[in-house]
Amino acid sequence: MVHLSGTTMVHLSGTFVINMDRSTTRLQRFREMMAKLQMPFERFRAVDGSTMTDRNRLCGGACRILG
Repeated sequence: MVHLSGTTMVHLSGTFVINMDRSTTRLQRFREMMAKLQMPFERFRAVDGSTMTDRNRLCGGACRILG
């Protein structure tokens, strides 16, 4: 279980990978490894902090969502 705030809880199960779009070779190696293990996974797109503005870094990237 992951506590998000107060009493809010989210149950995470499974395998997750966070990967930058430009790291295609790394993702391919991970896919091959997981295929050999017959383990499904979900990929989350990573954010390159070096390309973010100071405003987005301060609000954790939510500024892009909030405007």
